[in-house]
Amino acid sequence: MSARSLALASAAAILTLQAGTAAAEEKKDKEKWETTIVRDKPGPVALKPDKAYILVYSPFFVMPTLMKLPNAEQAAAHAAERAEELAKERAKWEKKHAAWVREMGYLKKADSSVKRPKEPQEPTEENFGFPLYEQTRAVTLGPQNRFNKENGSAFLQEVPPGEYLFYGAGMTCACLGTVSFEAPAGKVVSFEYSVPFAEAHRDLPKEERPKTPFDLPPGTPPTIA
Repeated sequence: MSARSLALASAAAILTLQAGTAAAEEKKDKEKWETTIVRDKPGPVALKPDKAYILVYSPFFVMPTLMKLPNAEQAAAHAAERAEELAKERAKWEKKHAAWVREMGYLKKADSSVKRPKEPQEPTEENFGFPLYEQTRAVTLGPQNRFNKENGSAFLQEVPPGEYLFYGAGMTCACLGTVSFEAPAGKVVSFEYSVPFAEAHRDLPKEERPKTPFDLPPGTPPTIA
């Protein structure tokens, strides 16, 4: 092999290695979403310095769902990922649409009884189905592996640090208003979730108990503290 050929081969190998390294770095840098249930075991819980811990307590059995909210950098990365996926879908659509145009040209003089293919829908910013950041970073605590069962239910979840939104509990979402909170790395943040309707059935005489949550006095929604 000549010196020139050897140099070209070496350069090609270096470029291939660099491309592979860049792809590996991009994959490595992509934000990971991992959560872990912390079960009740003998001895203290060892907190990891790069993880946050959320403790949820309720005097009743609940299954709270939490969603992680993006910071500015994460929101920008998610928007860029969405734009990239939209560009891929548009490239696919362009090929499908071109094929549709050709087929419609072939059928231009065909009898009206011949079924025409449906025009492929163009993917746009408005109709492109791409999950929100929060939708791909949600965690439901329970119903198993309670951290504590005394006087209610307590769940402890290990999560990536950041801001979290209380989405709801069980099949009920907090669609009319909710709260968010910060979960810092290396620490435990806790909140209590109460259910006034269940509390009324527990504490009031039978004849005074509300029949439905709508019978509760105004201003008594489920509370989080």
